[in-house]
Amino acid sequence: MSTSRCPSCHACVRPAAPWCPLCHLDLSPSAQPIPAASVLSARSVDRSAPSGEEHARVAGWPCVPCGTVNDLDLASCGTCGSAFLAGLQTDAPAPLRLPLIGELGRLSRPATFGLAIGVGLLCALVLTGVLAVAGAVL
Repeated sequence: MSTSRCPSCHACVRPAAPWCPLCHLDLSPSAQPIPAASVLSARSVDRSAPSGEEHARVAGWPCVPCGTVNDLDLASCGTCGSAFLAGLQTDAPAPLRLPLIGELGRLSRPATFGLAIGVGLLCALVLTGVLAVAGAVL
């Protein structure tokens, strides 16, 4: 299979591809090629009010806190310094709490093992009772 190169990011693209799979540049025959100097001339581009044509041409990752589109080579925002996907990180999940026991994460290893054995024995006892009742009914 033969490939060609994107005029914007030089990624390999199929000859009949309508757009670049890396920077999403429109590669249709009616599209105008982008001059190399206009594609990300700075390391980060302010995208507060982009026009439709400019939005389609600039490749990069958007900073969640400030909205700046940064070059794909950057690991942190050139404007505010936030890390890639920093605004999408969520708080840690709430710990699992059991009545009369507390947080399971704070139990020692022997206590966790004992709790698992106790729960297993309780399940076995309940299952035996259910089977005994079902046998007596039949």
